[in-house]
Amino acid sequence: MSDLPTLDDFLTWKWPLNSYVKHLGMKSLYVRSGGVWITMGEDFWFCDPVVQIGSVDAIKPGQGAFTALVDHIIGLGRAIYVENVHNPRFRRKLLELGFVEVNEGQGAPNYLYNFDGRLKNPEPCS
Repeated sequence: MSDLPTLDDFLTWKWPLNSYVKHLGMKSLYVRSGGVWITMGEDFWFCDPVVQIGSVDAIKPGQGAFTALVDHIIGLGRAIYVENVHNPRFRRKLLELGFVEVNEGQGAPNYLYNFDGRLKNPEPCS
């Protein structure tokens, strides 16, 4: 795992747009960079810039590593999209932190946070 980039280094890359990264308190963290299409109710949006979290495993679950990760990403000025959350306890944690469920009905629950000012409504097709 020592050959992995840090999260901050990864976010400066133009390519690739996905990678496992090193971050304090995390045993494993898989992220993507770039925008993501989301639905909220009947509305369709593009969110950018965003860090997409595809997989996260804390060294000591329940000890604040994920909350610290969220604070770090917010400090970088990005929204956070957590995809396909299967763990009910983690779903509750995301809601407690202020995440909202998006893309309902598209796999396991997906959550978005810190998206104010980062949502763009696509132009309607004519």
